[in-house]
This record gives sequence, structure tokens and C-alpha cells, in this order.
Amino acid sequence: MGNTPSTSPNPRTTCSQYYNQLKDCKSHLTPPLQLTDRYPLNATDVCEESEYALKKCLAFALSPKSAKVLYDKNAARKDRVSANDKVVPLLKPYLWNDG
Repeated sequence: MGNTPSTSPNPRTTCSQYYNQLKDCKSHLTPPLQLTDRYPLNATDVCEESEYALKKCLAFALSPKSAKVLYDKNAARKDRVSANDKVVPLLKPYLWNDG
């Protein structure tokens, strides 16, 4: 599997509970946000725990090898940075609306 995106199962399905938690959290912010909306620059109320859980789930669903290094607190910083560089581009289609 390595660092290539997994084709099965669907990450949106695998991480559906975390999507639902983040969607619920963002809907209760002021002003309410959609799931893929970014936080305003001046936001003080954010859904950090829900967002972290979703990103972690997606990382393991999309690139288990990189995610294992990224979320290993004992891994060398340079290795975690490298793993992050591999995971972030894979996450973007599942998290943010850049349109």
C-alpha cells in the first residue's frame, strides 16, 4: 500500500463518524459553517478535536504507512515532517473547499 492512496474502502465511508462529528460541531459555531468551509481568520471558536480525529482517520485510510509515522510521537521530527508532506495533499480533496 505504501504512500499511494488506498482505493478501498472509501475513506469517506471509513471515516463517516468523524465527518458527522465535525459537521455537527461546525454547524453549532457562530456563524455556522458547512463541513468543508474554512474557519474565518478571526475565529476563536473552532472544532479542533473533531477536525484532528477526522484528519487522523483519513490519513490512516489514505496512506497507512505515512500516517503511522506522522502520528508516532516517538518518530524523529524530520520523519514526521516528511510523512506530513505526503499525507496533506491526499487529505485536501476530503476536507476543504478551495473553490
